[in-house]
Amino acid sequence: KGLRTHGGNHRKTLHRPHDVWKLDPRATVNGHPVGLLWASPDCRHHSKAKGGRPVSGAVRDLAWVIAHWAEQVRPRLIMLENVEEFRQWGPLTADNRPDKDLAGSTFRQWL
Repeated sequence: KGLRTHGGNHRKTLHRPHDVWKLDPRATVNGHPVGLLWASPDCRHHSKAKGGRPVSGAVRDLAWVIAHWAEQVRPRLIMLENVEEFRQWGPLTADNRPDKDLAGSTFRQWL
């Protein structure tokens, strides 16, 4: 529903209802410069509102897509929206919980 509504309001915008991991950034922009990359990776894993439930690695690692797109199409500006706990992104323990001793290490690598 969201893409349909957005498409109705922004008819000249290219919409790609695909798995973002499978899109080729360079092919998607078709040689056009990218002025703004607006990213809102899923925050369910990082948010304190999740109630302690682990989520899938694909959801947890969506921020890496931003790094991939940045490397491929070199946008002039990147805006990222997420929860404050995103800064604590780190590896998981054997029981699929955030490793408190390594909190923030993946975030620093991502930066």
